[in-house]
Amino acid sequence: MPKSKGVKTPPPDSIGELESTRIALWARQEYRGLTGQEIREFIEECLDWHRANGIWRVEWPATCRNWIRNGVRFKRDRTRIQQQEKPKPRTPPNAFAQVESLLDRIGKRI
Repeated sequence: MPKSKGVKTPPPDSIGELESTRIALWARQEYRGLTGQEIREFIEECLDWHRANGIWRVEWPATCRNWIRNGVRFKRDRTRIQQQEKPKPRTPPNAFAQVESLLDRIGKRI
């Protein structure tokens, strides 16, 4: 027999102190670098996004944990991409010598 999925509910105004604490403990174990402020922001973002889009869920704590997982992964991906995109200096180390050589070839001297 298939497992009952439960009843979907709209996003709550807040997740509740007990559930927030449980989520924070879980997040700190999974992602050691997260601060309490970052965890609270992830939870607020999750609930705000679901409210704004009218999306209901069965289990809000699980939804918040997934939001945190994705937020950490996306932040890590963005950071890695930004680090890869930093332009490298294009000035060759002997640029002055190359210009001088070119000027010599055309018969002019600095």
